[in-house]
Amino acid sequence: MTIDADPSAPLATYRSYAWLDSPPSGNPYLDDNALLEARIHRAVDRELQHKDFVLAPIEAADFTIHYHVILDKRSTMITRQDYEVYGQTPVLRTDYTEQVEYTEGTLILDVHDRKSRRLVWRGVAREAVDRLLHRPEQRQRAIDRAAKRLLRDFPPAG
Repeated sequence: MTIDADPSAPLATYRSYAWLDSPPSGNPYLDDNALLEARIHRAVDRELQHKDFVLAPIEAADFTIHYHVILDKRSTMITRQDYEVYGQTPVLRTDYTEQVEYTEGTLILDVHDRKSRRLVWRGVAREAVDRLLHRPEQRQRAIDRAAKRLLRDFPPAG
């Protein structure tokens, strides 16, 4: 997870926010996905409202927020050890290394000052998501975890 913020931005004075439409990613699984959008909005709204931020019409909001989602294929090398048991003693039989491919999901939250339209805060969370793509409740839990981690220290102390 990475967080970046403009130290000159008046983040501590913000009280209200509005959602902006997120730019298209070029991935048909992600673009125009109302279910994914609802999950992300629900998780982020919960975290922001827990901190007493209020969802407002855009013309009344102090800041705007939108998200980006990226799915990337990744690979890593994993070394495994294979044991056999002789009597009650495990004995290493062999070591082997294999390449494992997985999908990494990235959630980026961007906060812009509504008046200046300037990016004032960005949070990026990444997680392996292969197992999470199969069931809606798994996707929601992963998004909830990401939103909680990203917004835990929002707004940053000035």
